[in-house]
Amino acid sequence: MPRSQQRLTGSDPVTRFAQRLRDAREAAGLTVRQLATLAGYGRSTLSTAESGARLPAWAVTEAYVQACGQRDLSRWRGWWDSAYEYERQNKRGHEPEGKREHEPESKRGHERETTRGHDRGSGRGHERESKRGHERGSGRGHEPVRSSPQQLPADIRGFVGRARELGLLETEAPVVTISGPAGVGKTSLVVHWAHRQAERFGAGRLYVNLRGFSGGEPMPPDEALRLLLDALGVAPAALPDGLDALVARYRSLVAGRRLLVVLDNARDAEQVRPLLPGAPSVRTVITSRHRLAGLTATDGAEPLALAPLSAADGRAMLNSRLPGDDVGAVDQVVRLCSGLPLALSVVAARARQTGHPLSALADALADDERVLDPLSAGDAATDVRTVFSWSYAALGEPAARMFRLLAVGADPDLSDSAAAALAGVSRPAARRALSELVDASLVESPAPNRFLLHDLLRAYSRDLLADRADETGTAGERARDANAAPDANARPDANARPDANARPDANARPDANAGPDGDGEAWAAHRRLLDHYLSTALAADRLLRPRRDPMPMTPLVAESGSFTDRDEAGAWLDIERRTLLTAVRRAAAAGFDAHAFQLVWALNSYLRQRGNWPEWSRTWHLARDAAERLGEPAAQAMAVRGLAHASTVTGRPQEALTALDKALALYRRAGDLAGEAQTCLQACAVHSDHGDPEIAFDHAQRALTLFDAAGHQRGSASALNYAGWSLIQLGRHREAAELCRRAVEQHQQLGDQRAEALALDSLGRAYSRLGEHSQAVACCRRAVELHQMQGELIHEAGALDSLGDVAAAAGDSATARSAWQRAYDTLSATEHPQAASVWSKLASAAAAPIGPL
Repeated sequence: MPRSQQRLTGSDPVTRFAQRLRDAREAAGLTVRQLATLAGYGRSTLSTAESGARLPAWAVTEAYVQACGQRDLSRWRGWWDSAYEYERQNKRGHEPEGKREHEPESKRGHERETTRGHDRGSGRGHERESKRGHERGSGRGHEPVRSSPQQLPADIRGFVGRARELGLLETEAPVVTISGPAGVGKTSLVVHWAHRQAERFGAGRLYVNLRGFSGGEPMPPDEALRLLLDALGVAPAALPDGLDALVARYRSLVAGRRLLVVLDNARDAEQVRPLLPGAPSVRTVITSRHRLAGLTATDGAEPLALAPLSAADGRAMLNSRLPGDDVGAVDQVVRLCSGLPLALSVVAARARQTGHPLSALADALADDERVLDPLSAGDAATDVRTVFSWSYAALGEPAARMFRLLAVGADPDLSDSAAAALAGVSRPAARRALSELVDASLVESPAPNRFLLHDLLRAYSRDLLADRADETGTAGERARDANAAPDANARPDANARPDANARPDANARPDANAGPDGDGEAWAAHRRLLDHYLSTALAADRLLRPRRDPMPMTPLVAESGSFTDRDEAGAWLDIERRTLLTAVRRAAAAGFDAHAFQLVWALNSYLRQRGNWPEWSRTWHLARDAAERLGEPAAQAMAVRGLAHASTVTGRPQEALTALDKALALYRRAGDLAGEAQTCLQACAVHSDHGDPEIAFDHAQRALTLFDAAGHQRGSASALNYAGWSLIQLGRHREAAELCRRAVEQHQQLGDQRAEALALDSLGRAYSRLGEHSQAVACCRRAVELHQMQGELIHEAGALDSLGDVAAAAGDSATARSAWQRAYDTLSATEHPQAASVWSKLASAAAAPIGPL
C-alpha cells in the first residue's frame, strides 16, 4: 500500500490527530508540496505534523487545516488540546511550540537565560556566561550571546486570503521586497507568513520598523543596525563606530545562521542596502510603499507587488470580524474601501464600537464628499487619510501637483500624454512625475503607459485639491481686499448698454479671479485635458471618415494626433474608449457643454462602426442636452438625429420619426439645407425598413432637391441611392438599377468608397431582382470588400447579408450560408437587432457545406 494511503498505527490522541490531518489533506486532493504552498510552511514541517511522531504547534495546525479547506477551527482546537494534554502527561516527544506561544514572554525569556547559563548540568557554562556578561559590561568582550531572538509583532487576527502571495514568499531568494499602497496589508502579510517560519529559521526572526512612512523622520541605517546587533546579543559598549564598521560587524555575525530579518516600512533603497546581510542563509523581507527597483536591479531582490484584496477575500475578511452582517452591505463596503485591508479593518472596528449596522457605514462611504471620514479608528496609524498623507508628504512638488490634479483626470485611467495635458507640462516631465507616484504606490500602472488611482486615493487626491482651493481662495480674497480702492465719487454710466451681438465663450468659467492654483487650477486642468482628448479624437475621426460633413459648430481646438493610418486611429480609440466616454459625462456635468457635444460628434463614427448602441445612445443624449444649453439649433438637430438613429436600430421606428420631425424643424430654423436633406434620408430609411416605400421615395426625392440646392454633390449621390432602394421595394427594378448605378458612378468620381459600397449593395439587390445574378453577386462582393477596407463592421455585415440573399437567389447555397454566417457573427457580437433576421435565414437554409467566399 502506498505510504499516502497507509493508516497510522496506534490509538493515542496524538496519533489520531495526525491521521485526521492526513485525512483532511487527502480529502482536499492536495499533495504535501501543494499544501506547503498554501499553508506557508515547509514540506518537512507538514510531513512531520501528519506522521504522528510529535504533536505539531497549533500555528502549524491552523495553517494546515485552513489550507485544506477546513473551517471548523474550534473542533480542531479541541482535538489539538486533547492531544497536547496526553503528550504532556505522558512526556511523549517534546512540548509543542504552539502551547508555549500562550505562555508569558517573561517566563520564556527566563527559561532561555537559564538554558544559556548551564552547560548540560555542569557549572562551566554558567561561569562562562557570567564572565562574558562581565566582559560586555566592561567593554572588553566582543563575542555576543548566540541567542534566538523572536521579535515579530503579534500575528493578525482574522487574516484571510493572500494564498498566492504566501506561496510566492516561499522563494529561495535571499532578499524579497513587498511593495504596495498605504493600507494594502504589506506588514500583515509578512508578519502572518513569518509567524509560520519558526522551524525554518531556527536562529531567530528579527523585526525592525524603519519608519519610512510614519509621519516623522525615517530611521537612519546605522540606528537600524544597532537595533539588529542588540537583538543578536551585542552589548552597546561593544558596538563599533561608523556605518561601514556596523555593516561589517552585522554581516560577520549573521553569516551562516538561519535567520529571518523583516525590514518593515522602508523609505528607499539607500536606507535598506546597508542592512542586507549578504549571506544566503539569511532571508531578508522588506516592505515599502516604494517599489525599490534599485534593490531588484543591483541586489537581486525578488519583487512582490501587493494589490488590494479581491472581492471574495474582502468579504471573507469582513465576515470574520462581523459575522452575519448584511451581505449587500458587506459587498458595498468592500467595493467602496477599494479592497484595502486597513480601510476594511477600520470599518469593522467602527461598526463594533458604535453598534451601527454596516449598511449605515456603507451609506457614509458612498458619499463622495466624506468618503474618508468613516475610515478612522481614532489614532494616526489607523486613520486612512493620515496614512496616505505620509506618502504624499514625501513627494517632490511636481509629483505632488500631478497627484492632486489626477483627481480631475484619472477616471478611469489616463496615458502619459493625457497627464501632460492635464498638468500643462511636457511628456517627459509628466513621465517623471508619474514614475515617482508609481514608485510611491500612490498611482498604479496596470499596463504600459496607463495610470490610475484606486477609489480611496482618488478621494484623498480630491480632498487635497479642495484644500488647495480653499487656501488659495482665502489668500486671493485677502489680496483683493488689500488692493481694493474704490472711487467714492464713481457713478455707473446710466447709458451703458450690453453688446447684443457679443457671445460668451461656451465654456467660459464664471470666476474670473481664479488663479493658477486651487479650484482655478482644477478648472484649467480639466479644460486642458478635454482639449487634448478632443483634438486627438478629431484627428482619429478624420482618418475613420475622411469625407464626413463638417461639425455644426466651430471646433474648439485644432486636430492633433500622430496617427499614420486608420488602423492606428482605431487602436487609440479602442484603448481610450472608456476614458473618452467618461470625459464626455464629466464635461457635461462640469459645464463644459461645447466640449461635451464636440467629443460626442468626434466619437460618433467610431461608436457606430463598433456597433455599441447603448453607449452611442447615451452619448447623444448628453450631446443633445449640451446643445440645448448652448442654444445651437444645428447642433441640437444633429444630436436629435443621432438619437433617432439609435431608436431605429433598436426597433422603435415611431420614436425615430418623431425625433426626425424635430430635427427637420431645427435645421429649417438654422437655415441648414444639407442638414435638412440628411434628415430626409434618415426618414427615408425608417419608412423603407418598415413597409412604407412610397413615403420613403418621397423623402428621397425631397433630399435630392435640397442637396442640389445646397450644392452638396455627395449628398445628391446618396439621395439617388436611397431613391433607388425605395424603387426596389416598389417593384420598379429597372428604374432602381439605373438610379443606383448613377449613385455608384458619382461616388467613385468623388472618391467616397464608403458611400460607393452602400450604393453597390443596393445595385446588387436591383440586379438580383432583374435576374442578372452574376452582376448582383459581383456588386455585393465589392461592397463587402470596400466596407472591410473602411473598417465599417456593421455596414460590412449588411453587405454580407445582401450577398447571402443574392447568392441564394442565384442558387449558390454554399456562398449564401457562408455570407449569412459571417454577417450573423458580427451582428450578434454587437447585439444588433438585425441578427435575429439573419439567423432565421441560416436556420431555414438547406444543409450544405460552407465554402469560402
